[in-house]
Amino acid sequence: SGSFPDDDLAKSMQSMASMGISVWVAIFCGVIVLILLLGFLFIWLGARGQFMFLDNVVDNRSEVVRPWKAFRQSGNSLAWVFGLVFAVGMLLVGALLIATLFYCWSDFEVGRMRSLSAYQPLIIAAITVILFMFPIGIVMFFYRELGVPIMYAGHLGAGATARRVWALATEYPLDFLVYLILRLAMG
Repeated sequence: SGSFPDDDLAKSMQSMASMGISVWVAIFCGVIVLILLLGFLFIWLGARGQFMFLDNVVDNRSEVVRPWKAFRQSGNSLAWVFGLVFAVGMLLVGALLIATLFYCWSDFEVGRMRSLSAYQPLIIAAITVILFMFPIGIVMFFYRELGVPIMYAGHLGAGATARRVWALATEYPLDFLVYLILRLAMG
């Protein structure tokens, strides 16, 4: 417990606090909305682009317009899945950041920090969010790695593809584990 190591930092924190917590919550929410919008745009372009790339590799060509149109439904379906997972992750992180802002607001107002043990609930919440997102990341990794080729070959939607990937994962769990380990090692 004590003041911030730098008086300028303490003054900055106090001046931030003087703006009011509602202003900072609005700023955080605005930043999260902006990140969500940009994220959805890039997810949509990436999902459509994966099918364009796969089609060009399979047929040994370099087209843009034809595969963009031909795989519109598959690309949009994939974008919805990735967008939903992205939105859930961003909302979790955003909620954690807003909770942190509320929890630390009194520290900002006085320009002092409490002992590290006082921040234990925030640390536990951050670890929980990370542990929650890790298995979701693995599922989405396999959905991208295997789901996109399955969607491409069978012209399937997102739900049918998820069921097919799940069936393969339950039928060949050791193969999935080895593949994941090899991909991590290559990364």
